[in-house]
Amino acid sequence: MNLLQSCAQVVWHAGMGNLSQEEATEGLKKLLIHHDRDDQLNKELETKIEKLISELLGTTPHDCYPVGRILDGFQRFKTTKFVMYPELFRELAERQTPKFMVFACCDSRVSPPNILDFQPGEAFMFRNIANLVPAFNQLRYSGVGAAIEYAVVHLNVENILVIGHSRCGGIESLMSLPEDGSTAKRSDFIDDWVQIGLPAKAKVKAEFGHLPPDEQKRKCEMEAVNLSLTNLQTYPYVRERMAKNALALRGGYYDFVKGCFKLWEVKSIITPPIGMGNLSQEEATEGLKKLLIHHDRDEQLNKELETKIEKLISELLGTTPHDCHPVGRILDGFQRFKTTKFEMYPELFRELAERQTPKFMVFACCDSRVSPSIILDFQPGEAFIFRNIANLVPPFNQLRYSGVGAAIEYAVVHLNVNLHSS
Repeated sequence: MNLLQSCAQVVWHAGMGNLSQEEATEGLKKLLIHHDRDDQLNKELETKIEKLISELLGTTPHDCYPVGRILDGFQRFKTTKFVMYPELFRELAERQTPKFMVFACCDSRVSPPNILDFQPGEAFMFRNIANLVPAFNQLRYSGVGAAIEYAVVHLNVENILVIGHSRCGGIESLMSLPEDGSTAKRSDFIDDWVQIGLPAKAKVKAEFGHLPPDEQKRKCEMEAVNLSLTNLQTYPYVRERMAKNALALRGGYYDFVKGCFKLWEVKSIITPPIGMGNLSQEEATEGLKKLLIHHDRDEQLNKELETKIEKLISELLGTTPHDCHPVGRILDGFQRFKTTKFEMYPELFRELAERQTPKFMVFACCDSRVSPSIILDFQPGEAFIFRNIANLVPPFNQLRYSGVGAAIEYAVVHLNVNLHSS
């Protein structure tokens, strides 16, 4: 057995969580260093062993060693979450009961577990280019349909949230499609995939064609969410659950330039945004009190009115327990992200607002228990993530699998990432 083969065996055990780097290094030294050899030769061998283990495990800077980044991320998750909350993970090992299904973009800056603080088991997530949901189509879009069917029929999710975001590369591709509908080939998959959003583009051009191009793109980022909310209602199980008031559809928009999140609901029409980000719950409550409470009224009557106002605002914003009020869960989650990350690291988020440079593309299952942002501790900007049922990557097929193809093409051709499947 040569040195590299010996290293590979020891590193395999280290990667499995049985050996630390130090134990792996010492194990190889015992295996390969003989004291009847020349001292200088042994020292050189020790140095080579330490360097090889470090390189193979990736314990030098993460930009150079993705293996180390992945294993370190999992170790942080294991020690700070998995080991800390054994009862939760025992329950999750038996089954998942997420309240949410979330559609989000692959973009490395908009991971829902980061920006909405979703924890293991909370949200069944599908991620693709430009967070687009196509209309029901069993031939062309079986991947999206399978995720919706599983979430609604088998998991009985109570909420579907579609999240758009600022400076979306997918929407930029949509807005730059030739107006004459010409078929000049610009990409293998991306142009075909983003054409799902053409009705949103047409609406923006008709209503806001006078605005500068960047402002039109921003309008389309939000209008594409509304289109996806409309398309969701072409799935028969979605319509059936909505008719029984057992399923709510909501749209969201994360502006990572300004650090704000908008949320709106689908009723018989799409509602204006809830919680615009300008007023806190306290400010909204105080504003209503000033408007409605008059000091020349009976004091007891004013107190009762105060209580009613507080209760009403709480119910509208959903700030009572999260199981009952998904709106509150979403807005509270974003507020935690904003105060603990966005405002704490302004320089990082200023850089990310200009461009994303992820080192990883990750394929993962929609399952609410296996979010890469959680189990590998990926931070904003680190990983471009595609999620679907069973983390399956089909072979190259422009007719049936343009969604997966578009994500791979964008990540490899435009972002120059490394690919990983989990």
